[in-house]
Amino acid sequence: MTHKLDLLITNGRILDGTGNPAYEADIGITGGEIAVVTRDPGNTHAEGIIDAEGMVVSPGFIDTHSHDDAYLLINPQCEDKVRQGVTTDVIGNCGFSLAPLSDEHRDDLRKASAIMGAGHLPDDFWNLSSFEEFLALLDNTRPGINVVPLVGHGTSLPARTFGLYKKGILREKHDADVVIFDPETVIDQSTFDDPSQPPAGIHWVIVNGELAVENGEVVGATSGQVLRRG
Repeated sequence: MTHKLDLLITNGRILDGTGNPAYEADIGITGGEIAVVTRDPGNTHAEGIIDAEGMVVSPGFIDTHSHDDAYLLINPQCEDKVRQGVTTDVIGNCGFSLAPLSDEHRDDLRKASAIMGAGHLPDDFWNLSSFEEFLALLDNTRPGINVVPLVGHGTSLPARTFGLYKKGILREKHDADVVIFDPETVIDQSTFDDPSQPPAGIHWVIVNGELAVENGEVVGATSGQVLRRG
């Protein structure tokens, strides 16, 4: 069978997110989805090929408890997140979100959210009122990773609880959010003195089928999506 693919990941050791033991296979991606997971790619044509020899191929990491509500608007390429393999970010945690905004509490929220970096948002941001306006702003920003926005509700739950049924597992017809890392060298390099140092050992990160990190460097993808229920 002939497969026409956007990207083919070869020679990797697959940890597919289900808890099954690792196995060797190739993963083909097209149109933002995993088109094929196979030990025999056969007659395959791919626009791009990643040789993952000696590396682990896993689902993209889902950060279920972040406070990146402002960060996603200030730094939409999300370099700090994708370099860690994060492909989906849950915001609005600990009962705190940047929307909706009421006239009565607008100034209070602006002051309270400064600790999250919201002081760097433009003044006109604080003119919005509804949560839907906030989601539209996120959409227009075209973030580098997927976003799950909560309305002022804090939690830390797995993908299936959030209804993200096409994420978190490497399986055909699932979203192509993928991390490729070297299990022998992956390590956090940040320190209190230099907290912005990226980790080592994470070589490729794919968000919705597009490369966000290539050979450890952020390439500026804008393929993230704001994920809504229903």
